[in-house]
Amino acid sequence: MRDCSENLVDGVHTSQIYGGEVDPKTFAFKGDPVLLTTPDVPWETQHDPEWRWNEGPALRKQNGRYYLNYSVNFYASLEYSVACAESASPLGPFKKYENNPILRYRENDFSGPGHNAFFTAADGTLWTAFHIHTDYEKRGGDRRACFAKVGFDENGKMKILV
Repeated sequence: MRDCSENLVDGVHTSQIYGGEVDPKTFAFKGDPVLLTTPDVPWETQHDPEWRWNEGPALRKQNGRYYLNYSVNFYASLEYSVACAESASPLGPFKKYENNPILRYRENDFSGPGHNAFFTAADGTLWTAFHIHTDYEKRGGDRRACFAKVGFDENGKMKILV
């Protein structure tokens, strides 16, 4: 990942997600990293014209497809959310969902969901862990963990079931 604090793209602070094949013994990249996502659709770029985020990646292979979940927008904003992109390969190209984000704030319920990670329960149910703002009215770095089931619709699109 290239963090927006140091990564400038056309003069805009931009966080981007990269991937690559790694050597299983050294965990060093084999070759150059590949750009997987960059903030390039309107809902990812409207929050702040000088700072843009695609960060916190979580990759899941399911039924022969790769699902890349990532966090979008400033972590202390209501618009901080989890989006999904899908590919036939772990190195893309990834196609972002048109109905992103798949996990977003719910008014007077929770705000700032982000940085999710997948896990499978003992019964085989797929879950995700993510954080939200502790106080809906006082968004920021004070966050708490949440869990939600993950499902797939009839077209194979990922859904987070909250």
